[in-house]
Amino acid sequence: MKRFIALVAIPTLLALGLTGCSASSIVSDSEISIAQVNAFDSFNADVSTAIDAQQVNSEISYLTTPSFYYTDASGDLIANEEFGSVLVEEKSSGPLVTFKLNGSVKWSDGIALDESDLLLSWLAAVDPTDAGFNSIRSSSGLKFSLPQDCKATNCESLSFQYSQGVPDAVTSLKISVPAHIVVQQAFKNENYSAAEAKALIYDLALNPEAGKLKKIAKIYSESFAADNSVIENALLVSAGPYVVTEVSVGEFLTLKANPDFSWGQKPVVETINIKFFKDAAEMLGAVQDGQVDIAAPEESGILKNDDIASLISSMSAEGVKSFVQPSNFIEQVQLNFGERSVFATDSSLRLAFLSLIPKTKIFQTIGAASGIRDVRSFVYPSSSGFYDPVIQSNGSDAYIIQEAEKAQELLLATKRELPVVIRVVFDTDNPRAQIEWSLLNERALAAGFELVNLASEDPSVTLERGAYDVFIGVGPLVGTAEGDPLRLIGNPLTNFTSETISELLSLYAAEQTPIEAADLLKQVDAELFAAGYGLPLYQIPSIVVYSKNLTNLVPAPFGHSATWGYWNWALSR
Repeated sequence: MKRFIALVAIPTLLALGLTGCSASSIVSDSEISIAQVNAFDSFNADVSTAIDAQQVNSEISYLTTPSFYYTDASGDLIANEEFGSVLVEEKSSGPLVTFKLNGSVKWSDGIALDESDLLLSWLAAVDPTDAGFNSIRSSSGLKFSLPQDCKATNCESLSFQYSQGVPDAVTSLKISVPAHIVVQQAFKNENYSAAEAKALIYDLALNPEAGKLKKIAKIYSESFAADNSVIENALLVSAGPYVVTEVSVGEFLTLKANPDFSWGQKPVVETINIKFFKDAAEMLGAVQDGQVDIAAPEESGILKNDDIASLISSMSAEGVKSFVQPSNFIEQVQLNFGERSVFATDSSLRLAFLSLIPKTKIFQTIGAASGIRDVRSFVYPSSSGFYDPVIQSNGSDAYIIQEAEKAQELLLATKRELPVVIRVVFDTDNPRAQIEWSLLNERALAAGFELVNLASEDPSVTLERGAYDVFIGVGPLVGTAEGDPLRLIGNPLTNFTSETISELLSLYAAEQTPIEAADLLKQVDAELFAAGYGLPLYQIPSIVVYSKNLTNLVPAPFGHSATWGYWNWALSR
């Protein structure tokens, strides 16, 4: 995990009107503490930052931002009608998607959340003038959409016309930060009112101006950074069930239940303290000492999952409980298709390298006792009813065991000068990746590959530069409710493209029965293996630990979350 170093501690108590919690769901004076590994780096979870930090950023964002959809305990995507509605109409040119907000939704500063906030979300994802929004949704289906004419004075709903079907048309438009605050910060000398700031977003969405969007993008991508020496109150305005009220950079955040929140799952606990720790060992120690009520530990440093399991077991006498289940994330080997990669245009070289990967040996070395589960798909978890039919025909059986001799034969057929240098990137704080690197390197040179170790504490820097060939790390399964199949193509980190997969995903986005949709994703999975996209190694486990002070905790269906299900929490003390 990337280490997040506190540059300065700045307690900032915000005056946001949270003087009393009138909502009936909120238990007065209730309080819990949640542990996170110390990688949090932005209050804007839409900004692409360090790989591990993005997970923590999204954990905080889950508590502070509303959404049109949420995932229930069964893993199903549920429409949040209290926030708004989404209507999809099929047109000859592509789907027309209309978003309509509940008129009561507002930011914690009292300003209405409206279509200008949706338009800022679209601008950030699409970045029509390359202003530098740095959104994690840059490869989403929004890039195929255009907003329809909508003025600040008469916009009761907002429609986007797509040029083709995309699977994430109803889920990719996400609220992260308030449009009026971003514009006011970008043009401080203009002294824009909230209404004037919103009007500018309407104008820029329909008629993009590079100069103005660059200023807005700078605020969007940089000003919400958690290590800012000055975190202005305005930058912590939110519209979710909780509002950040106190910040000590790199140490803790304090969140208070939003008494006006009525457009989603209602908060129960009045105060949440998010505490940051350097690794899982320190985090679990805090649970044992009673400093923390919920934690979702992951392997880091020298602490592996079986070590975590042992520590949790030793705390059972103190009433500490846990959930361990497969997550919807996999450890995978992913190849770079960018122009700076040796794999960019040589499919034979890609297949040769994939044949070298000791998948079975990796699984056996890390051990099933650590909670990992074998997976042979980029799309479905092994628990899915669609999993077995998919792996029977996706081509994954060619890579179950290492075939170094086959790799050597395929490599010789490419007529390349040997050895072929392969630059491998992974997170040095991922103990699994350390093992995988070591096992991969054992027979590489004999097969004709010279592996170069480019591992670092923050691999995102190397990945963004594109000067690498292989990334070993964690990625989501794209066929789940939280998954996004479009991340497979057009991703700026892997640069993978495929006309066939694009066509399949366009069909997938159209109205389909579950069986028809599964068949299309089955074909996508097979195309990924045929193209040499990479290799899924195993599903990684999700662990949630909680103290005796907390009851009725329900684990996130997708895994790796200590904040999902906040509406279920109850205190026993």
